[in-house]
Amino acid sequence: MVCIQRLVTLTLVLSLLFFWGKACFASAPSILIYPQNPVSFESQFEVSATMSGMSAQSIYRLRLVFSKPGTTSYFGSTFNGENWYDGLPSPINYSNFLTITTDNNGVWFGQIQGKIESSDKNFSGESGNYDLKIGRYTQNGSSATWSSPVSVLVNAPSLTPTNSPTPKVPTPTHAASSVDVKIPTPTEIIQEDNINETDSNENNNEIANNQSNLDEIASDSPEVLGTSSSAVSSIFSLPKEKEMVKDESEKRMPLLFFLGGIMLFAGGGSFFFFKKLKKNPESQ
Repeated sequence: MVCIQRLVTLTLVLSLLFFWGKACFASAPSILIYPQNPVSFESQFEVSATMSGMSAQSIYRLRLVFSKPGTTSYFGSTFNGENWYDGLPSPINYSNFLTITTDNNGVWFGQIQGKIESSDKNFSGESGNYDLKIGRYTQNGSSATWSSPVSVLVNAPSLTPTNSPTPKVPTPTHAASSVDVKIPTPTEIIQEDNINETDSNENNNEIANNQSNLDEIASDSPEVLGTSSSAVSSIFSLPKEKEMVKDESEKRMPLLFFLGGIMLFAGGGSFFFFKKLKKNPESQ
């Protein structure tokens, strides 16, 4: 009886060691071929990888990621055969990564496609060397196993400053005018002032010449105009005197007509009166 119990215990221990040892010795993914040229935004690249020691005919999820050396802040997208998935938003949906199935020996070899999308919020936007590695998950997303990283150069797009639009200043529109207004230049103003000053000087000279001519006439003909300068001014005062005489004559005309009428009335009355006196003696 004791032998049977020992045999059963030994069988269980050997079975546990077999299955546990097989799981423990499953190798991490190995990257065989990876990009040698710089990886740019939205440009696809391909990685060749292999892994072994896994359960036969089992499903796993594979993920390609970038990270700064020594960090676990991952970015990058993996192609699952239909779509690209970068693990966002949280929580991660592991079924959206690349799904693989091992062969009968628990081995897989193949290619994984990846890229850095411009919409990836986990990328810092800095160019430089980053670690590229493969993460292997079980079908339900547990027991993640990471490959050894390889260094890949990533070129981030240069930020082009956006030019702010220049505000347009509206050009004032002037109403059409049928009269063209010409603004004189300073030279034209000076010339016009000189012309006006010349005309004024000429007029003053002409008046002075006329005055001197009148003085000469007065001195040459004293018998006509007198020897004093007042004779000259009397010439210019004649029109005013004529106008005054005319005004006085117009004012006296009604009075003369009135007096003439009285005289005619008196003369006529006297004529008829004396005529009647002459007839009366004859009749006596």
